[in-house]
Amino acid sequence: MKNHKVKIMANGKLVLMDFKKLNPKTFYPIHNYTKNEIKNQYCLCTPTGKLYVNNSFEISEHVAGIMELLMQETRETIIQYQEAMQKKFPNIKKIEDLGNVKMIESDTIHAMAMLFVPLELARRDIEKHYYNVASND
Repeated sequence: MKNHKVKIMANGKLVLMDFKKLNPKTFYPIHNYTKNEIKNQYCLCTPTGKLYVNNSFEISEHVAGIMELLMQETRETIIQYQEAMQKKFPNIKKIEDLGNVKMIESDTIHAMAMLFVPLELARRDIEKHYYNVASND
């Protein structure tokens, strides 16, 4: 059963919620979706670096948990993790690949985390840019 409550995590940097309630303008210029298109997205990042995870998908709790863990680690640590997992899972390049490979649940979680490292790095870059620009005004 889907949980449509809003859950704020990682000191407010991560929000798990139903995207049907979101205003697409919140994510512009990072994302440019219509109100109808936004409902089908898994994750969206605001111009301030806050990450929203759509809780209308079955894997949303896993995605939010993984992202929360990645947010706590250093850039160097998550890049090293990604490199190690890429060696372990060389055939997994995107989320859809997870369904094509038989793995135990813990390996699936590690493979998902590997795939989310670029998202977390991009989120950090967006956040850094926003606060550096804001502090230089």
